[in-house]
Amino acid sequence: MSDVLYLAPRPTLAYDPYRWHSAKGYSAPKLDDRELIELRFTDGSTYTLELKKSVFVLRKSKSKDPCISISMGLDSFKSLVTGKHRILWVLSDPSVELKCADGIAHSDWITILEILAKAQELPEEDISLWNLVERL
Repeated sequence: MSDVLYLAPRPTLAYDPYRWHSAKGYSAPKLDDRELIELRFTDGSTYTLELKKSVFVLRKSKSKDPCISISMGLDSFKSLVTGKHRILWVLSDPSVELKCADGIAHSDWITILEILAKAQELPEEDISLWNLVERL
């Protein structure tokens, strides 16, 4: 057995040596024109991230039919966004409430989790965002 682990490159339309785009199933996410994440804070404020015509839109309002609804305290949110705790650790904390929609494909759930992962990366890339999160 070899000690070398080979990881295939991430599939993209520009580089597709394994022909992922022609795999069975659907080649594009079914998330367009959907409310992806509803984030409810214990102080009563609610934000919804949706995908409209392939553009992410963040609005301060409740969601009608989110893919995932997350209710958490501000401290949990800060620890998630600043990367102090891994996303799945925060989401599995007993103080955090999750409600997930039915009928969403595995690949689309991965996309939703990637959005949360990007939420951790942005403050690391922009100190003004980091400072904003810490002042919340």
